[in-house]
Amino acid sequence: MGPLLSRFRSFSGSSRPKAVAGAAALLFSLSPFAAWAAPKDAQADKAHTKAMEEAYLETNYDEAAQILQKAIDACGESGCGPKVKARLFIDLGTVQAGGLGKQDAAVESFVAALELDKDAILDPDYVKKEIQKAYDDAKAKAKTGGAAEPAPSGGGGSLEHDPHPEQKVNTPIPIHVVAPEKPKVSRVVVRYLAVGSTEVKEKELEKAGQAYRGNIPCEASVEVGTLKYWISAENKKGEEIGNAGSEAAPLTTEIKNDIEGKAPRWPGFAPPESCSKGTGRQCVDTSDCNEGETCSGSECLAKPEAGDPADEFKGEKDDIRRNWLSLWVAPNLAMVSGDGVCSATGQNDDGFVCVREDGSRYLGTPTEGQANNVNFGFGLGPVSLGLAYDRLIGDNLTIGLRVGWAFGGASATDDDSVSFIPVHVEPRLAYYITKNPFRDLGARPYVFIGGGLAQIDVPVDVEVVENGETCEADNPDDFGSECTAEVAALGGPEPRIQTLKAYKQAGLGFASLGFGVALAPADPVAIHIGVRGGVTFPVVVPMVSPELSFAVGF
Repeated sequence: MGPLLSRFRSFSGSSRPKAVAGAAALLFSLSPFAAWAAPKDAQADKAHTKAMEEAYLETNYDEAAQILQKAIDACGESGCGPKVKARLFIDLGTVQAGGLGKQDAAVESFVAALELDKDAILDPDYVKKEIQKAYDDAKAKAKTGGAAEPAPSGGGGSLEHDPHPEQKVNTPIPIHVVAPEKPKVSRVVVRYLAVGSTEVKEKELEKAGQAYRGNIPCEASVEVGTLKYWISAENKKGEEIGNAGSEAAPLTTEIKNDIEGKAPRWPGFAPPESCSKGTGRQCVDTSDCNEGETCSGSECLAKPEAGDPADEFKGEKDDIRRNWLSLWVAPNLAMVSGDGVCSATGQNDDGFVCVREDGSRYLGTPTEGQANNVNFGFGLGPVSLGLAYDRLIGDNLTIGLRVGWAFGGASATDDDSVSFIPVHVEPRLAYYITKNPFRDLGARPYVFIGGGLAQIDVPVDVEVVENGETCEADNPDDFGSECTAEVAALGGPEPRIQTLKAYKQAGLGFASLGFGVALAPADPVAIHIGVRGGVTFPVVVPMVSPELSFAVGF
């Protein structure tokens, strides 16, 4: 009796219909009629249990389908009884329609089941809309012997949703749904019957990418019992185009004083806290919160006292951080070229400043046609570092101001007319491309336009050959003949050949366009990576500036 008692006890954890069926199968296996069972029925029973009660419930749909197909193949023509083999086909069709989204294959599996056993039915524990539709199509096809009639229009689409089996009393029930890309969904609504209530209430879910989410509020879970709900996706006309559960066959969550396992939550979020704590609960909007609270940053927080000066900065929607402070850095690259850059014309008219190795300003006379040129290309200019403030207007537009200090401009020790203004001032307007970008973590791509005050000094090395006659060389035509004329700034003659640092001074105004992406790994921070291109004026020079910033929202 030990093994027999053990087998009987194994049914105690299943639902009652399955326990009764299991007990009947056990009694049948012990009776004289067991000899009538097909040789591989027991193997098929094991495959059914492993595929449906383990793999399928754990959403391992491919594994479940493989187990069932192998069992069907093992049954062959006569290895399993017709009803047993039909059940395997019913299981396979359930997995194909309810898990793998293969409606045509599911219809064929159900047809095969009905040909083996005309009374084969779906397991009520696994029935979903798409499974029922495939089964109905199979019944029509089995009766006519041909293709199933096409389903009427207007009922397409399905919603991916994992119901929570239980939730703690007086705690919101988080609902997370993924809708198909087609047909186009206008809104998703969850309708629910609170524990002990006969009044159907509804809540529209908030869109977050391809997903929709929201909470069934605490008022539905104030008592221990069964909460019933169903979810509908609707088009612009208000027609249902997808669902999870229905009013006739609702989804359920058991409300308990204590629950086992992980608390229900949205993917990537902490579970909502009990309403009895007053604040800190998860929310999408203020309707999820208690009276006297507001939804901010996906949490219910106490509303500020009237007259709080911070009110004016909270924006139109309290659940979005609309004010951002940033620390930013940006190296500046500018396009430089020129002939005769260190000549008097180059320095007076073309925006160049030439400096010797000791930092003194070069005002000599280079030999025409010898070196003293800059080839076309980009050079690295000053590096700017500063602070920025940006304000979110609406859902996608920010307006802000960047103020900073630049390092690395031209320096001249003997000429007050040469200077570098190291200030960077830039008003900026940015548009974030995705819908409601500041409601979710992750990537937030954007484009922007800006302009303002900045000086871009780009240094390049330039070799010059001093004019032999001007510098009084003994042999002016021989570049090896040294200069003899005294230069006051040097306390001696100019080197005949030397390498100077030539700065192209561009600005002081600039205008630019750019693009970037804000990476928000956690609330309330974001890392911005971007690049801007533009021109300076009145000295017109094309420029490019990659930029990096670390922002904090409030």
